[in-house]
Amino acid sequence: MCKMKYVLNKDSLEFVLIPNIGMHHSDVRGNWTSAGFVNLVTDEKDEYGQSIIRPVCYGKSISLDLESHKEDEDIIYKGMNTF
Repeated sequence: MCKMKYVLNKDSLEFVLIPNIGMHHSDVRGNWTSAGFVNLVTDEKDEYGQSIIRPVCYGKSISLDLESHKEDEDIIYKGMNTF
């Protein structure tokens, strides 16, 4: 499991994952609609034995005054597991 920060725009389906190394959500410029923290869980495998990345979003960004939303997980999941 890997814990990161994220910012996301629900309209454009764009998101940025931010390493948890002292950066703030507000350091990433954009028109964001939600922000928070995400755990990237890799405990599942696909039919080829490759790890499936399952995001678990929670919390909120104090610097942007935006909250995470459960539907953010679907957007990030599709972005990370679609080739």
